[in-house]
Amino acid sequence: VVNDVRASTLAAQAAREVLGSGRVVLLSRPSMGGEDFAYYLQKRPGAFLFFGAGDGTSAPHHHPSFDIDEKALPEAALLLASIALDFLGGVE
Repeated sequence: VVNDVRASTLAAQAAREVLGSGRVVLLSRPSMGGEDFAYYLQKRPGAFLFFGAGDGTSAPHHHPSFDIDEKALPEAALLLASIALDFLGGVE
């Protein structure tokens, strides 16, 4: 996965506005995790981001014991909607 710089900047700014700067962490080192989303980014500019929604247990996502904290879903949806609106230029 190689994020587009402009898309990453837009997503990070939207995250700061929606969630607050203290809740946004930019990764400083590359991650070697594999993700099918990389194929989309080969065709169109975009950004892959993580949104913490674990239930506080140590089971990582994609693990059979992982249980999402559903209270995170409204904020995640708001963030994605904000990114889309910012990308479209604040369409009202």
